[in-house]
Amino acid sequence: MVTGDFAGRVAAGGETEFYILDPAIESPITATVTLWAGDTVLSNWLTQKGIPFQAFNKNAPLGSQKVILAGINSPPFTQSSFDNLMNHVEAGSVAVFLSPQIFASGSNTSYYVPLTQKGSLQDLTGGWVFAKDDWAKNHPVFVNMPCGSLMDYTYFREIVPSSLWVNQDTPYQALAGAINTAGSFPYQSGLSLAIYRKGTGAFLINALLIRDNLGTVPAADRLLRNLIRYAAAVNFAVPQNCEEVWLNGYGLPEDLNQDCRINMTDAVPLITDWLSDNHPVASTSFVGNPSADNGWSTTSAVTATASGYQYTLAPVCAINGSGLDAATGTMHSNQILDLYWDGPPGGGTATPHPGTITPCLNWIAFEFDQEYPLTIMHVWNYNYNSVFNCGAGARDVVVQYSLTGGSGPDEWTTLGTFEVAKGTALSDFTGKDVCDFEGVSAKYVCLSIVTDWGTPYGDQGIAEVRFSCSLDELSCDGAGFEYMPADFDRNCVIDINDFSILAAQWLLCNDPQDGNCLANW
Repeated sequence: MVTGDFAGRVAAGGETEFYILDPAIESPITATVTLWAGDTVLSNWLTQKGIPFQAFNKNAPLGSQKVILAGINSPPFTQSSFDNLMNHVEAGSVAVFLSPQIFASGSNTSYYVPLTQKGSLQDLTGGWVFAKDDWAKNHPVFVNMPCGSLMDYTYFREIVPSSLWVNQDTPYQALAGAINTAGSFPYQSGLSLAIYRKGTGAFLINALLIRDNLGTVPAADRLLRNLIRYAAAVNFAVPQNCEEVWLNGYGLPEDLNQDCRINMTDAVPLITDWLSDNHPVASTSFVGNPSADNGWSTTSAVTATASGYQYTLAPVCAINGSGLDAATGTMHSNQILDLYWDGPPGGGTATPHPGTITPCLNWIAFEFDQEYPLTIMHVWNYNYNSVFNCGAGARDVVVQYSLTGGSGPDEWTTLGTFEVAKGTALSDFTGKDVCDFEGVSAKYVCLSIVTDWGTPYGDQGIAEVRFSCSLDELSCDGAGFEYMPADFDRNCVIDINDFSILAAQWLLCNDPQDGNCLANW
């Protein structure tokens, strides 16, 4: 009970977060622990927890003392003491060094560290400000503890060290450490807990404040119990079963269900994602495959006819790339010889295209070498060298398409009436998209000119027309078709059959019984 004069005062408020550790989840430890030297702190704790232990016997059969705990260097050890301990480790023992001070000799903090590159202890806190971030890996030594990310300081704060191991040999497994990325300090990183393999055994180097907090900090107690369990269970010799394969870190990443078999069961979780990622997405190509190599012509797949034409300005001028710039095929010239030009109605064939709408006289029609799932129609309008002359360009056009190209009106479908952008009379005219067929299949398209941009002569023209199509809907192996990368059996369908081919290659490449990877990944 707190007493005193509190009249007129209020609580300051605030909150405190804490953990309650349930001892019931701790299973008994039956393995016998070997103490390397007489550390009373460790022996008292082991006795209190009911964990069997014994003193280290340097003359015992090598590897017979499976779990060895080493606390502090008191009395000081010699190099021969460490050499003898490492002989036991090499034969299968697992040594856990609970205090970094055990390796010190005078001012050298890493004198006895059993590594080629011994490294050193280094303060990563930044001096006056705590600038580092500590982390803990998902690992059996952290079971029933928050791990797999930055350390939860509410849980670990009493055992988080200021100094960590730096510049040592690369460990077999790094279990915990810290980084310092504060802007006012140079980048630093170090390890607070790591495993090093040696022969058929291993040793763990630690900087966490475990030993000094035993019996008073629950996190220290739980971590040491986990370390003992791990050291007793792990087998760094040849794994005897699947559990040991994964416990010892030998599991292959391709063994997704961790049953030590790489088979179609592992592949099942990949199938949905793979099919989703590799299903052909609608992509576009130009009918006739115009390119710089063919002068941006589409005549390999398109034929043009018209109601008539003047001079040498035949309908083919609207599909042969004439007038398009050689580099990109996107800009049209303003020269008359590069245009399709239909003369006055009296001088041309003054009849509509068979089967199409009747009010329009001037027209230009396109026949493809096969049916195409059409998308965008791009038109460069009549673009002769003055704005006045550009008035002869088509303005409002009726767009119709057909599968047969016959003369019956029921054989043609009207997409709509669309406006074609007027030419600029400049030599870099880029044209405009006029309409979108939205994937409809067609072999014939007719443009019937309703109005122009204003010419007193009755002549009308168009510079170039280019059609796009949806690649994934083209007929298999037809003109303009390209196989999708995941279509392994080249049947133009991406399905489970393609995945089975991939899976077979994957199994050949990842079979643990065959070290030769037969697939070119």
